[in-house]
Amino acid sequence: MRATFYTDEQLVKSVQQLEKDWKRLYPDGNTDNPLYEGLQYERYLCKKRGLEY
Repeated sequence: MRATFYTDEQLVKSVQQLEKDWKRLYPDGNTDNPLYEGLQYERYLCKKRGLEY
């Protein structure tokens, strides 16, 4: 995945943007979609690097 090559700053910005998009597109909190899966993966990368988003 492309996110594995992000710098720390890029990764945090990407997580923040994905969260905004997910909340806008799925206001009901639907987690059964590729956007949410991508968000979870990038959150995992942030935790692995010790970053707060």
